[in-house]
Amino acid sequence: MIRITKLLYLLDVEYFRDHGKTYTELQWVYYKYGPYSFELEEIILQSGITIEEEFISTDKSIKKLYLKNIEESEIEPMLENYLNKLWSIWGTESLYTLLDFVYYKTEPMLNVVNRGNILNFNTIAKYTGNKKDKMD
Repeated sequence: MIRITKLLYLLDVEYFRDHGKTYTELQWVYYKYGPYSFELEEIILQSGITIEEEFISTDKSIKKLYLKNIEESEIEPMLENYLNKLWSIWGTESLYTLLDFVYYKTEPMLNVVNRGNILNFNTIAKYTGNKKDKMD
């Protein structure tokens, strides 16, 4: 749940960077240590997401998410591009590395003052095309 939450938050950050609005339209707040949307848990529970663990070696495994009743062709190509980019950067990173990036290197988290505050996505620098990799 933590990883899904943070990846969806990063989707919204990067989408906002390009389009001036979030993709999910979730309301993100500074909750406990980082971004969270109280709407998210219910959405995930209703979505039919299943998780299967695949062991790569004796000490490493990955968890794959499967969406029921959704075919790849139903995913917008633009959204698929964002998801592929996020997964290529963060899919195999440790949770601690992902959390460190989300908490300390994304503009809404850098500019929030108190727990419980709504995160301000307007603090996100727009993508200008000059950066080699937007999510560094």
